[in-house]
Amino acid sequence: MLMPSASSQCARAAALPDEMQPWVLALTCWLIAGLAALICVPELRGSSPLFGWLPFWLIVAPAIDLAVLRRRSLMARTQELLARVGRRRRIARQASPSRRRSRTARHAQPLARKLRTGMATTGLSASR
Repeated sequence: MLMPSASSQCARAAALPDEMQPWVLALTCWLIAGLAALICVPELRGSSPLFGWLPFWLIVAPAIDLAVLRRRSLMARTQELLARVGRRRRIARQASPSRRRSRTARHAQPLARKLRTGMATTGLSASR
């Protein structure tokens, strides 16, 4: 049985849904046209009473929208990665639970012994 590689799984999770592709294309065209318009037409660098600051609507707004669309794909990639890490930790915990318990018990005993001997030498155990 062939298992897909991790990079192909991440690429699938990071791919935008088909319903978002037209928006990405439109926003990218809007951003490129806005950049070209601002470079070629100096009047567009100012403010309009109807629209406000024009560079915002020509460059900043489409850039923010593209970032939001990419955020969705990055979140999907991150969630898939965290799920994979969680599965690895769960498998590792299930594989060696007894080793883990014996190790903590082994470390706890010398500490308790040190505390008892330290209290006896300082005289704290006799006063309490």
